[in-house]
Amino acid sequence: MVHKSLKEILVGLESELPGFLAAAVVGGDGLNIAQHTRSSQTPVENISAQMALFIKLVQLSVTKLDAGVIEDTLLTTTEAYLLIWVVPGTPYFLGVVVDRTKTLLGHVRLIGRVYVSRVASVLPYPEKSGDLHEQPARVIVPSAPGIRR
Repeated sequence: MVHKSLKEILVGLESELPGFLAAAVVGGDGLNIAQHTRSSQTPVENISAQMALFIKLVQLSVTKLDAGVIEDTLLTTTEAYLLIWVVPGTPYFLGVVVDRTKTLLGHVRLIGRVYVSRVASVLPYPEKSGDLHEQPARVIVPSAPGIRR
């Protein structure tokens, strides 16, 4: 297997997704470790911290509901799909934004799962192993007013 950098992987993602706008690999702390955008006008860094907190809240809710393993998290707007996948065995997630008028949601999900595996393959994290859906998402929720653990 040829090891690529995270940036090269995200550039490859753009080539496979019609309507690609942006992608980022983000840590649980909300900091990007890699990102790629079609346009320099896309403010990926500005939303990463908020998305990290959002993902943690989704994971906590799913755990409390005992609703199983999260496959992906989808936000749909009138203009875009934002899909987020937790990278198994790591504190990172892959977020992808596409123009919903230029692609199909099923295609984004399929390609996204492939790319989560590619991202996982280059992250030097000792706990990662297994298939995308074999591991439950790790829940790390910061202490905040109004959030009960």
